[in-house]
Amino acid sequence: MLKQIVDGKYLRQADKIQQWLERDRFNDETISSHSYKVVVITKLMLDEIFGYEVCGKSGVNFIEVIHFRNDCLNYAMFHDWDEILFKRDVSHEIKYNDFNGTAIRGVIDNFATNEAFKQFPVKDEDSDRQKWIKREMITMITDVDDTVKKFVKVADFLAMRIFIKREIDLGNTDFELDYRHVWSLFSKAKDELISALSKKFGDKILDFTCFSKL
Repeated sequence: MLKQIVDGKYLRQADKIQQWLERDRFNDETISSHSYKVVVITKLMLDEIFGYEVCGKSGVNFIEVIHFRNDCLNYAMFHDWDEILFKRDVSHEIKYNDFNGTAIRGVIDNFATNEAFKQFPVKDEDSDRQKWIKREMITMITDVDDTVKKFVKVADFLAMRIFIKREIDLGNTDFELDYRHVWSLFSKAKDELISALSKKFGDKILDFTCFSKL
């Protein structure tokens, strides 16, 4: 698997596929550069929301928290692999439009799922380790826990905000509507995440004040 990724086209495509192609812009943002921001933001959100003291609180399943952190960081790295397999970025305006955004996201997800199983097939002759690695890869693209998705989606919108804000600061008025739209999507996603995390882990161990400071 390592050879397939290192010698293959996947990460090269991540370096080449640009986001915001429908906008006049001063800077380019590739899947690679965007994904790095998402990983960093995800790590910081995990630290802010859970904190180191979580391991000392009564009634806390520390192993469950560690698994959740690991799943979030893994998914943050792979959250845009659907676009790598699709070989195109699809703007948030299209993916989240009120008319058929849900259907469009479903079609892209189905395509990415089919491609993942085709390009990383688990074969009988594979070693147990290779089978596990391929299944891990497929899972990160096709079958992620809903709360993990919600967590990384919040980080995703914050990473988008960084790029948009930079364009606006440079005088690009083309992005002013995008800023308001992405902030609206972030606010909704953040509220859904808080609800999901509170249900999953309980309110007492979580600290969401990081969001109020944004």
